[in-house]
Formats: sequence, structure tokens, C-alpha cells
Amino acid sequence: MAHPHQNRIIFTPFTAKTPFAPIAALVTQALVGYARNHRKICGGKGGVMEILIWIGAALSLLGVAGLGYCIALAMRARSADLPEDEARKSLQKVVAYNMGALGVSALGLMLVVLGIFLS
Repeated sequence: MAHPHQNRIIFTPFTAKTPFAPIAALVTQALVGYARNHRKICGGKGGVMEILIWIGAALSLLGVAGLGYCIALAMRARSADLPEDEARKSLQKVVAYNMGALGVSALGLMLVVLGIFLS
């Protein structure tokens, strides 16, 4: 017998009139569908929070890879023997990438912690 709410549409904060509304609705539907099937297969363990943990881990790894890329860019800029103005410009660009990579990594760690606490 099917669950009474199995085929209902799930509304997310993104269902407002934004360009991302259809994408967010599809992702939400996919996550909820995966969680339902995963609960049936694994006997009630896991679910959406497990997906949140894996997404957070992937984001953290992406952020760490970005930090490695920033290190490589900085080493390349330092060894290029550029004039001071150009070297400063290139290192400022590296600082911007570095902050972005740290932000992505921190966001991933937050998702992991949130998923652990809520599961």
C-alpha cells in the first residue's frame, strides 16, 4: 500500500518566483524520494540527513582542493619574477580565490555537522 503523502508535491523556500525554483523543486523531490527508498531498503536508517552529510563532505573536499590550487597559484606568482605591481595584483587574486575556497570548505563542514546533529 502506498504512503498517503507519497506523490504530493513538496514546497520549498525556492518555490517563490525565482529562476531557481524549478531546479530546487526537482532536487528536493529527488532527495525526498531517495530518502524514502533508502529507508525501505535499509530498514529505516539513513535518509535525507545522510545525503546532507555526503554533500557536506564533498563540499569540504572541494574547498580543500581549492586551497591546494591557491597554494600552487601563489607559488607560481612568487617564482615568476614579476614587477611588484603585477605580483601584488596576482597575489590579490589568489587571496580572493583563497577566501572562496575557505568559504566552500566551511559550508561543507557546517552541512556535515548539521547532518550529524539532525540524524
